[in-house]
Amino acid sequence: MISIVGNGAIGNLLALKCSQKQLPYQLIVRSKAPDSIVCHEQDHVTTLAPSFVSTNALGYTSVDTHSKISPQTVDTHSGCDLLILPLKSYQIVDALKQLKPVISDKVSIVLLHNGMGPHESIQSILPDNPTIIATTSYGAYKPKIDQLNVTGIGRTQAGWLNNDNTNAKAEHIFDILLPPCQWHNNITQILWQKLAVNAVINPLTAMYDIPNGDLLRAEFAEHITTLCEEIARVMNALGMATTKAHLIERCMQVASLTATNFSSMCQDIRLGRRTEIDDINGYVVKQAKRLKIATPFSQHLYENIKKKEAL
Repeated sequence: MISIVGNGAIGNLLALKCSQKQLPYQLIVRSKAPDSIVCHEQDHVTTLAPSFVSTNALGYTSVDTHSKISPQTVDTHSGCDLLILPLKSYQIVDALKQLKPVISDKVSIVLLHNGMGPHESIQSILPDNPTIIATTSYGAYKPKIDQLNVTGIGRTQAGWLNNDNTNAKAEHIFDILLPPCQWHNNITQILWQKLAVNAVINPLTAMYDIPNGDLLRAEFAEHITTLCEEIARVMNALGMATTKAHLIERCMQVASLTATNFSSMCQDIRLGRRTEIDDINGYVVKQAKRLKIATPFSQHLYENIKKKEAL
């Protein structure tokens, strides 16, 4: 059994992939979910009728029967092999703490989110569980609560949080779900590469309320250059080989490829929702302070996005 936490776009995408591969799965949600989900992928339409399990602060309750589920459910009754958390970064730690009483150390965990930081907490919450850290370029969004549009087939990069604590079966299952999946002995470097792009595109598009492609305009060149210089210094100090020029090139590539898209942070600000700024630019600033590296523009963007959140 694959347990997917959350009913967001990537959670629903994973449910679709489980259905296509005939893998048993359930979606763990915080509130009553729709009876079905209509998924549009290229020219195909698939209707899912997932097994939903809702959760609240007191534990798990079946959506259908409202009967209490025992603490052994996730590991024994449902035979859970993999618990995937495709959540906002700031939801990860609370979700893990809430789920802790109902999973054993035999269950492999997958963290699939933007930003960095939550992976540093999991070892204190679930120290014995094999944990995969992953990032994917698959694209999906939900125009309605009961609809999913798959917008792009991407690739996935993953690695074990602790290379001495792995699970071959879990690795094989994850390979099947979001292929092609490239595995890395040091996933931290990959996460930082994605973080660097997110720490440029997300706050700038959110600050100026623009689509990603607008960052290609000359007026944003100085902002992008300054951010990439600050981030490169932090990455170098952490032992990662990169350059300002490389980060600028990568940001320009992503902005071009996603020119008409609005970043998740821009959308969150528009909708008055909390952003993931704490685990994106906030993480850069936190590491910079620890290393005694000045990152004034990253700090400036972080503070301004926090102000926008509070409006």
